[in-house]
Amino acid sequence: MNTFRFVGKLVKAKNGSITERGNCKILKFGIRQNENNIGFVQLTALPIRDKLYVCGNKGEGRFIINSEKRFDEEVLKNISYASKYTTNIGAFGGKDLEFLTPMDLLEHLQMNLSTVSKEDIVVVTGNYVLSEYKGKYYNNFEIKSVRVDNTALPQLTLRLDLFYNNKSLDMSDAKNRMILNAYIEQYSRQDKKKEYYPLTTQFNTSNYDFKNAIQVEKLKYRKANLNPKPEEGFVKSTWECQYVRGAQLITPPLESLPKEIRFEIENAGRELKEYMTKVVGEAKEIICLIRPDNLNTDKNQVYEPLNIADEDFLSNVNIIETPQTIDNVAKENAMENPFN
Repeated sequence: MNTFRFVGKLVKAKNGSITERGNCKILKFGIRQNENNIGFVQLTALPIRDKLYVCGNKGEGRFIINSEKRFDEEVLKNISYASKYTTNIGAFGGKDLEFLTPMDLLEHLQMNLSTVSKEDIVVVTGNYVLSEYKGKYYNNFEIKSVRVDNTALPQLTLRLDLFYNNKSLDMSDAKNRMILNAYIEQYSRQDKKKEYYPLTTQFNTSNYDFKNAIQVEKLKYRKANLNPKPEEGFVKSTWECQYVRGAQLITPPLESLPKEIRFEIENAGRELKEYMTKVVGEAKEIICLIRPDNLNTDKNQVYEPLNIADEDFLSNVNIIETPQTIDNVAKENAMENPFN
């Protein structure tokens, strides 16, 4: 499962947050991490059906409930959190509100999102998916939970299961970044099966001091785990990533910053935000690899081989042949930005 967690201040659409496409409603808004970085999220909701498929919280798998019982607390307490849409906006008593359909959450937020102040910190979590339109893939962040949490640290992060082999790593600009041309797995509505979708990510190396032996060793280790041996074929690795839309790359650990900036911060009473213009990249969407999330301590690796032939893996790669979409709704939304 590929997920995201966006934390920051709420940015509402200029022309209203709700749009409609036939019988489908879409809620859109932005989460601003800082003055340089913002992520746009959406909640796509279709009319509520009479029967709902949900998962139990005791491992009993999927089962059907009557939609008329979707607000029954006795029913909700037996349903897995994965089947729910949640929010604390407009809630009372410190308890999150739980819904079983995107439409219920959308209609609640439509009425209560205005109660969020300009200074509130909002935490949005959900699923990250790729949609395709006219021969290009686009990032989509589908909402599962929206909460106000003024103790949370603003950041735009993802947790991705990446697939790659020894041909995936591009070192042509190694002093600034290592490019990993990887894949993620998701369901194709067009082909009605799970497929691998291409996704370009990068590991930022410009913040490392190449004269520092310790940092050079860290980079060698990271490169080794992004570049499996040819005989290992395609591998799977789970990574924590930073989403960048704009000029701001990341707020990196102090020890990874250029030594001139570290000196100023440590000895001259400066703050990191004063130097943000010195640690930026081009103004575009970037997914930056931060750290692996599944270290295999036995082999000191962050990946595990799939143990399948390369041709078998590549036969399940999603290939764009004609300008068709994964999802007709996502197709139209991918090209629209209500914040411009």
